[in-house]
Order: sequence, then C-alpha cells, then structure tokens
Amino acid sequence: TEALRLARQTGHGRGVADQLMNIGLALQGTGDYAAAANHFVSALNYTYVIGYQEGLLYAREQVGQALALQGKHADEGAIYRDIIRRHPGIRRLLSRR
Repeated sequence: TEALRLARQTGHGRGVADQLMNIGLALQGTGDYAAAANHFVSALNYTYVIGYQEGLLYAREQVGQALALQGKHADEGAIYRDIIRRHPGIRRLLSRR
C-alpha cells in the first residue's frame, strides 16, 4: 500500500510495522487468513528487529488469531520456532502468558 511504501521510504520503522499489521487486519477482514497471517509474521519479525515491543506483542496475538481462524492453531508453534531460530532473543517475548 501507499502508506507502507512511504514508511519504508522515510525509514519510519514503527510505521512499517504498523502498516504490515494494518494490511494483515484488512486481509483478515476479507477472510484471507493465510495472507493475513503472513503479514502478521512479517510484522512480528520486523518489530523484533527494530525493538518495537508493543508491536511485537500485538503481532504475536494477531498471528495466533489468523491461524485459529484458518483452523491451523497448531501451526503457531512451528512459526514461533522458526522466528526463534532466526532471532534467539525473542523467545521470552513469544512465550504465552
């Protein structure tokens, strides 16, 4: 989207993360849960890299919701394991309450 492009152009990290999540929410609203989950996973990775903890926690919840809406709640663990493999420091933040 235009907002995502502008956020990337200007180097506004939180803006990029927020737009990835907004796109995910829009896709989820149309019933495209797989694409929504992909955007939330992208946001989750990005928020960790830029240190945006609030965004990370929100994206984590949205990943779980998008997968549950697809009936793929069990896939959540595999996605988190892959993210932890790439970003070992994220383990504590991804743990469930």
